Amino acid sequence: MRKILLLLLSIVLGVTLNTQAQQYLPNLIRPDSTVFVDVDVYPILVTSEGNYGIKKLKKFIGKHLMWPDPQMDCSGTVVISFIVEVDGSVSDSKYLKRLCPKFDEEAMRVASMMNRWQPGIVEGKKVRTRMSIPITFRID
Repeated sequence: MRKILLLLLSIVLGVTLNTQAQQYLPNLIRPDSTVFVDVDVYPILVTSEGNYGIKKLKKFIGKHLMWPDPQMDCSGTVVISFIVEVDGSVSDSKYLKRLCPKFDEEAMRVASMMNRWQPGIVEGKKVRTRMSIPITFRID
């Protein structure tokens, strides 16, 4: 009898603590943490200047990218990766490919300006989507 009561108490306490954790930590507990790379509809960047689909991101980047060090002859591509969440926010930003420290920082600065998106869609549902954005520095 005592073992049964302890077991029931443990179950009730466990369920109560789990419910309280979900109430106070909703952003840490995700019901679906799947991240898609290939989606039916790709995320669209939303800015005060307008919306930018995947094919138009180059225009946004070109508009905001600055050459970080005029004395430095460094050209190539930095690749930034991040997740567009179902609410359109961005998480898990990181470098996939670096170039030179100041150029890496400038690429991340521009990528951080891309902080509001319409999320990716799979089968009519908003999903978490991994994006990889190449940012190219070249001397013309």
